Amino acid sequence: MNTLRHALAACRSLPGGPLYSHYDFALGGKKFAVYNADHHHSFGDLVVYQADGRILWISAPAFNNRITFMGGGHSESALAAMDWMRAAFRGARLMVPGHGSAQTPPFPMVDRTYSYVRRLREEMGRTSSRGWTSGPRSVAATSGTGMEQGFRR
Repeated sequence: MNTLRHALAACRSLPGGPLYSHYDFALGGKKFAVYNADHHHSFGDLVVYQADGRILWISAPAFNNRITFMGGGHSESALAAMDWMRAAFRGARLMVPGHGSAQTPPFPMVDRTYSYVRRLREEMGRTSSRGWTSGPRSVAATSGTGMEQGFRR
């Protein structure tokens, strides 16, 4: 139990520390590494890699069969975290998201979430550059999107 308490205490210091820094520990004969994954979904997002099983517990950089939510997170950090995960854990045999079912390679949930966040950033950037802001009047923010509510010029 002391090992678990020590690991949890060390992991609390990861958010706000060096990006993608990690804390390694063993528990029940299994080896784990807990990584600071920045603030893609919310502040203090962590990713856990179980080395001996090659299992990546990803919390919220990507969701399976759901749409991602940025609850105090940042879309640019989300894209960077997914790029980092793809490069750092190429040998993972199972990826377990915080929401949705686990996947085996090639992990299409990461590709779908990445594509969604990238498109969202592009659309919001175009909308912002046109001077659109959220408000009570209903005007289409981007033609053909169906988002007629909550935008005004």
